[in-house]
Amino acid sequence: MVLSPAHIRAARALLQMTQEQLSRLSGVSAKTIRKFELGKVKPSEDTILRLRGAFEARRVRFLNGGSPGVRLVAFADEEEQSDTAE
Repeated sequence: MVLSPAHIRAARALLQMTQEQLSRLSGVSAKTIRKFELGKVKPSEDTILRLRGAFEARRVRFLNGGSPGVRLVAFADEEEQSDTAE
């Protein structure tokens, strides 16, 4: 799945997280996050994995249907998903 600048902005908004907070949590510089959100850089695969991991650790899931989206998964949703995966 491709993470877009819109995904990152939406996920931060969902968690009420600043770029600086995301930087500390992900290990990605705030400058890189800012440039990615503005569409000025294409981040490396490692950067994408770090950003995605930081959000997913906080129960954010990314959607890539007709338009990019994010949602916060409740613990019950996670248990249900793990039950269906078995």
